Amino acid sequence: MAEERIIKAFESAKDQWQTCDWHTEFGPLKLDLSGLRSFQLERLGHATSGQESRAWQMAATWVREVEMTAAQAQEFATMARDAFLQKNVDEAMRCINQACDLERRWHRQPIWEPLRKAIHDETSVPAT
Repeated sequence: MAEERIIKAFESAKDQWQTCDWHTEFGPLKLDLSGLRSFQLERLGHATSGQESRAWQMAATWVREVEMTAAQAQEFATMARDAFLQKNVDEAMRCINQACDLERRWHRQPIWEPLRKAIHDETSVPAT
């Protein structure tokens, strides 16, 4: 059933991306921010001093942007799921495309792509 496929694709991606989830060499200290949240980086900035403190604070700002984008992408994916379930396929495609576009700034293969494909495939099936 189409609704089940969409719900399953949404649930399998939900909360998968919340922060920087790839290895980095951020700034002159080449910090690896993978898996760290902005609040953790802010704490490191307060716990250190000088160049290291500034590096952690800059990293916190950057990761906060990643987190905000991840939250926006999930919000668009949620709207896409809801629109599809309400039989508004045009809105569903618009929203899931927005989610994937946001995520592509950070990921080569967006986690929301399977949901986009599921919605696309279901909207491309001729009515019987």
